[in-house]
This record gives sequence, C-alpha cells and structure tokens, in this order.
Amino acid sequence: MAGAGRPIDLPCRDGGHGSGAGNALHPGESRSPGMGCNGRVHRAGGADDPADRRNRVRLPAGRAVGARGRRSDHSAPAAVRSRPPGAGGMTGSYRGSGHAGAVVDRNPGAADRIPPDNRPEGLRLRMTAVVWLAAWELARALPEAVVFAVADAAALALHRCAGRTRRRVTRNFRRVVPSDRLAGTVRAAFRSYARYWVEAFRAADISAADIDARVTTEGFERLDGVLERGNGAIVLLSHHGSWDIAARWAETKGYHLAVVAEVVRPRALFRKFVALREAIGLEVVPMQRRATMTGRLIEVAEANHMIGLLTDRDLTGAAPVVRFFGEPTRIPIGATVLSRRSGAAIVPVAMLQRPGRRWHMKVLPPFTVDGSDIREGNQRVARALEDLILTAPEQWHAFQPVWLEDLPEHRRGDWQPGADSAA
Repeated sequence: MAGAGRPIDLPCRDGGHGSGAGNALHPGESRSPGMGCNGRVHRAGGADDPADRRNRVRLPAGRAVGARGRRSDHSAPAAVRSRPPGAGGMTGSYRGSGHAGAVVDRNPGAADRIPPDNRPEGLRLRMTAVVWLAAWELARALPEAVVFAVADAAALALHRCAGRTRRRVTRNFRRVVPSDRLAGTVRAAFRSYARYWVEAFRAADISAADIDARVTTEGFERLDGVLERGNGAIVLLSHHGSWDIAARWAETKGYHLAVVAEVVRPRALFRKFVALREAIGLEVVPMQRRATMTGRLIEVAEANHMIGLLTDRDLTGAAPVVRFFGEPTRIPIGATVLSRRSGAAIVPVAMLQRPGRRWHMKVLPPFTVDGSDIREGNQRVARALEDLILTAPEQWHAFQPVWLEDLPEHRRGDWQPGADSAA
C-alpha cells in the first residue's frame, strides 16, 4: 500500500473513494474524495506503516452456510433473486448460500474496523472534509434537475479554466480516440466526471423502483452464467461511467458485491464514503493487511458472490508492465491473482451514463487466467479494460497520468523511457 500521508492530486478518483473497489492483493487505487484542482486527500498508514503494525485488524470470520454444490441466490433465475427492497439481501443477513464453510456475512461497519490514526489533520485536510461534506449534503438537498445543471456548469467552467488538468486529460485521450474526436471527448469527460459525483452522492436516495425504471442491461446473462459455475465472479471495473449506480442496481436485484476501500484522510470523509457504499448494499473490505484482505475476498468468491475491482491504475510501481492502448503502463494484479487462486472468472462491466439521467449496464465476455503467469494474465486484463473503456471513451475519468511515460520518475519503478518490457 502507498506510504502514509502520500497526497493524491485531483481531480481524480484515486485513493479511497470510500470507495469502492480498488485493487486487491497489490496496492492500487479506488476512487477518492477528490478536491478539484486545489485540494488533496492523503492516504492513511498502510501495511508498512508503523501505526498499522501496532494495530493489526482481523476481520470478522462471518458465518458458515450452505452445502457444497448448492446454488446460491445469485445463480438462481432472476425471478428467484429479485425481491422487494429490504427483504433480506445485502442490507441484512444474506439469504444466499454457497460452498461448505463459505462466509457470506457482509462484515458491516468497515470504517469502524480501521485502526485509529491519531496523526493530527491540518487545516487543508479539515477544509477538504468540510467542503466535500457540504457539497454532499447540498447535492442531496437540491432538486435533481437543479443539482445536475449546477454540476454540468461547474464541469464546463473547470474544463475552460483548469488548463493543466485539461492538458493531462488530453494527453491521456490521445492514446484512445482519433484526433478529430479528441477535443470533444475531453470536454465530455469533464461533464461525465461531474455527473458521476452527483450520482454517487445521491445513490443511496434513489428508490429501487426508480433504479429499475432507469437502468437497462446488455449481456447480463454472461454474469449470471459465470455465477452458475459456483466460483463467484470478479467484476472488472474502470474509473468509468457511474459504477455506484451499478452497485445500487445489484443491491435491488439481490446480488452480493464486495469491494476494496483504500483508507484515506481526512478520516471523517473516508467514513462517510464507506457509509455510502454500505448504504447502497456493498460489502466494504478495508485495504489494510494484504493477507487479511485477500483471505476475505477469496471467501466472497467461494460463497459464489461478486468482487468488484477498479483496475485501470496502479500506484505501486511494482506490477508487471503491460501494453495498454499500445503503450506501456502498469495495472494492479488483483484481478489476475484472485482469478488464479479462486477459479472465479473475470467479468468486465460498465455502467454507462445515458441522457435523461438514465444508465445502461453493459457486460462484456468473461475470461479466466487459470493457466497464465501474472504478466500474461495482466495483459489479458489490460485488453479487457481497453474494450470496457471503448464502450464510451468520453466516460473514462482519466484525470491522472496513466501511462509510464507520463509518470514522475519515482512512480515508474524500474521502467525507463525507451524500454519495452511489456507483454
């Protein structure tokens, strides 16, 4: 995990995002509570931090249910999985079952299991929390049409005024879209990113009926087919579209989804994001001790549930180099390692934003990396991420440097310009 106090420059969705689904097994990113062009969010102490070594956490073991081979709720027909909101499911005791001894407890209260971080938070961090918490409450209080209009206007203003950020995003998209589409794609990415935050803030307030009316799906039988095999599913995500809405939709349909949250500061904001994720039905697994985190995620797969991993950015400088849109970069190894160890297939999923505050979930063909080494497996993941992003390039929130060539030297690891060690 990244070192203590390491800042995340924004706008971005790196770091904790209370988040969501970050990188498993190998440190990386989840979405973070960013601060536009001016603020920063700092990661809390990680696995190598002295405070973490003093305060090791063991997640609750949960309860064993089911018999080997018995179908879980997720692999049952959709009519069986669907149920009225509040009738069991992820907000209470999950009623699905899986392999013998599989753990299906949601481990509620993830933020309360994080070791205490007694380092003082300076004025900048405190103001970060104040601004974001105020924006959060405002986004929930205003009428929907008003808050989306304000967010769109703010995005366009940021696109015009934040020259450094606009140039960074442009540099990223130069690898993804043709030159004649570049300017429009960059502008649309700012608007999509602002819309993402409003939708994240309001996700827990959207009714199940509203979600059902506004979400269409394509290829979802692929995910159901993977769950029929009984090994769980690794849902491959990128910083793209509105995945919080995907999580909310999954909750209304009776699916159990676990995600990884990287611990960030200010701690008050981190706890708020974790509470949001749990309110929309996610099991949040704190990224603290790698062995504990990995064990929990494998338990989720063995219970035939889903693990969501954001996998398009790596902060460690240690993952193998792969080719991504034709150029070398690193992506986290979590999806590859979990698939190899659990037998779960990797399923790329996008929740695309549509006009009229609607969404379209697209599930791409699943794959496994059972016989692959880590580099080969990660290259397959990189190709899947390309396909995922190309479903709607303008909704990829590429506000941070992605490719090794664009990273500062201390984040490149052993890669040097001109080297081509990618698979």
